[in-house]
Amino acid sequence: MSEKNVIAEFLLKESDLERGCEEGKLHVQWRSCHGHRYRLFVRSEVSEFAKTCEKDPFLKARKG
Repeated sequence: MSEKNVIAEFLLKESDLERGCEEGKLHVQWRSCHGHRYRLFVRSEVSEFAKTCEKDPFLKARKG
């Protein structure tokens, strides 16, 4: 999953994703498209990690 999709689906903050990567709970693969690098996350890891994080209130309000 791309970082933007992870944030939209699980309502996580970028800082939570950074923390998850630093703690070794989330593994990422780096890809590149037209010279722009982006991260891909494993859905099952993100799903488990999201259970331990607080949802972003701004995104939660927008999603309804």
